[in-house]
Amino acid sequence: MATKAIIFDLWNTLAYNKGAKINPIVMLEKRLGLNMNLYREVELGFMTKMFNTRKDGIISLCKHIGVKPKDILVDSLVHMWVSMPLNVAFFSDAIPVLDKLRKKYKLGLISNTECFSMKGFIDSGYGRYFDYAAFSCRLGILKPDPKIFKIIMHELGSKPGETVMVGDNLKDDVLAAERLGVRGVLIKRDFEKYVAKPSWIESGTHKHVIKDLTELEKFL
Repeated sequence: MATKAIIFDLWNTLAYNKGAKINPIVMLEKRLGLNMNLYREVELGFMTKMFNTRKDGIISLCKHIGVKPKDILVDSLVHMWVSMPLNVAFFSDAIPVLDKLRKKYKLGLISNTECFSMKGFIDSGYGRYFDYAAFSCRLGILKPDPKIFKIIMHELGSKPGETVMVGDNLKDDVLAAERLGVRGVLIKRDFEKYVAKPSWIESGTHKHVIKDLTELEKFL
């Protein structure tokens, strides 16, 4: 089938937190005694709901991982979060490629992210490049759950065989989509070039690998 729609992961695929000396999620995990093997617990406790305040989000996360949300702990984590403001920036290749692709394809965005990052993305005006954006905090569903991929394909009006998924996480982005019949493309960026501090760097590989989005067209 000819490609009709392209779905992009957000963080580390299209965007990064510009100027951050350390990724806020990594710092949060360290303060709570977690490690990258438990990143899913952070997502479950922090990225599947809409919160009114950062304090509400931190309390939810603490309860999910079994940590008593004492005021001194919660307040310190909120202060840490506020002191590392989110500065959503797209990688230099992203906007030119998106502008070109949206003339021919339906474009979707899918992201495991907390509601404050989502607000930063929307406030920055990046939503205009996509026909539909599936945020875990808004839908209450995380990748690699097939439901979130099915929702976005429904909204884009594409079948699995007409859809391509581009992401930096082999398991949650690429393989999860491929199990539904979507074609997957793994992006492995040079983060040092952007002085980016990602919370995740993929160590695996795939038959379809690109270093930046200018290489994507050969897999469409």
